[in-house]
Amino acid sequence: MLKIFRSKPAVPTPETTVEIDALPAHHQQAILNLAHIERRRIKDILVPWENVNHVKTSDSMEAVVPVIFASGHTRLPVADENGVVIGVLHTKECLALRETGNKEWRSIIRPILVVQPQDAVLSVFRLMQKNRSHMAVITTGKEPPLGIVTLEDISEEIWGELYDEDEDSRVRKVFADRVKAKMSPPLS
Repeated sequence: MLKIFRSKPAVPTPETTVEIDALPAHHQQAILNLAHIERRRIKDILVPWENVNHVKTSDSMEAVVPVIFASGHTRLPVADENGVVIGVLHTKECLALRETGNKEWRSIIRPILVVQPQDAVLSVFRLMQKNRSHMAVITTGKEPPLGIVTLEDISEEIWGELYDEDEDSRVRKVFADRVKAKMSPPLS
């Protein structure tokens, strides 16, 4: 026998008011940022394309690996020979692929979200969540792209600067030293 239980409506709780001045400064700032983010557009927070590390579909694995190590990023946009961004390369997957001896890195390019500069930040955030995407490319349909935006960029609009595990560039330096060592001729 199947019984269907209906839940009782939630008991309304009395409204609670909080004086914003009573909150710590960082909480006050987060609340103000949340109040203002509804009006923010992607064009206000994007990373301009000229500042974006990316790879090209024409690059060999030998050309891609130094870009991965020098950038220190876990994702890199991939552009075709015309400068159109066609996807995103997950750098950890690429390095794992290389370790197997496979040099066909293009086979693991993932789709990238394409958004417009006038799109609302929160709408893009929801779209990124829905698509489980950490990066979107911003374009007007004309090339080159205007830039990219990441979940981290959007989160920082609310919470302020987030400390990345490689903010101090230690990992990037280790990788750069490793690449230099591999490219240097052996000492005789």
